[in-house]
Amino acid sequence: MIARNGRHMYLKKQNNATIIFVIVLFAAVLVLSACSNQSGGTTKVDEDYRRGTGSLSVSFVRDTPPSKLVEGEESTVLLNIANQGAYDISNGRVVLTMDESVLAFGSRDSYGAGKESEVLAQSESRPFRGLSVEYPKGEQRLFNFPVYALPLPQESQERAIDIIATACYTYQTFQKAMVCMDFDPYNLKTQGAKQKKPCDAQDVSMQTGGGPINVGQVTTRFNSQDGLLTPVFSFTLTSSSQALIFAPGQEQVLCSQLSGTSKEKIRNVIHFKAYLSDQQLKCNKGYTEQPDGSYVLQMADGIAKIICEADPVGEMANGATDNYMAPLTTNISYGLVTSTSTSVKVVRQIGR
Repeated sequence: MIARNGRHMYLKKQNNATIIFVIVLFAAVLVLSACSNQSGGTTKVDEDYRRGTGSLSVSFVRDTPPSKLVEGEESTVLLNIANQGAYDISNGRVVLTMDESVLAFGSRDSYGAGKESEVLAQSESRPFRGLSVEYPKGEQRLFNFPVYALPLPQESQERAIDIIATACYTYQTFQKAMVCMDFDPYNLKTQGAKQKKPCDAQDVSMQTGGGPINVGQVTTRFNSQDGLLTPVFSFTLTSSSQALIFAPGQEQVLCSQLSGTSKEKIRNVIHFKAYLSDQQLKCNKGYTEQPDGSYVLQMADGIAKIICEADPVGEMANGATDNYMAPLTTNISYGLVTSTSTSVKVVRQIGR
């Protein structure tokens, strides 16, 4: 009897354990299902964050430095830099400029020998990350610059100066839209036909790609000659950037000197390339082509335009019934100079 009761208790505990396991497993399935079905039944991917017109934001951390310093006092300039766009920065610099006869880089024991610039990102292996699943608001980094308030000359009771923080870096915008490959753009083969065209060639508006320079409108047409159709795309690029725009890859030059005729030659210069499916488009012959196949454009009043075409294709036997949608992707590369400033007053030490 005791053995039977013991066996009964064992089986009961075993059943309870099984029930608990099933409940836990079911709850876990529900949680995973809820996570996978959020946002309209799909899981967020990095591409979902490639929207907007952001880039680097540069700001001074509050009270670093304080608005007033006493001569002989040490302090810190602390910058908060956030990548609010979708591109991962792998180069670039941030530089501080100020009147070094009033405020010097370094400490009391080593003033004048302190750092006045830092790299934004060390390499492609450790980039300054943009908007993504891992960084839904973009990566933020702090940059620290020790400073020292120099003794004031006898005739001065105080001196006010501006501290300017400047970030120079290359940025890129990637965009994609679906376009119709229309083999009967003038509806010559579908007049009176019962079967409708799967799609029609039409202009498209591209969504912003997570950078301040974007392709807005794309005009599509097909040129017909000798039985061949050539897809032609007219791109209109616009800038919403408050930063200065320069040719990409010029970070060191821009942050060392921001004036001069040599800088004007690369001012408002951007590089552009586009693909239809996997085929890179050929653009206006009047534009300089780079080794990577991109074209050099000059923006004027925040706008640039370029016309590109794909390889000619033969007209399909069934005409418009062979229409299909194809991905059109664009890549814009450019340099940006983002600046901000703050004011500091250095006052004479009491009793000196």
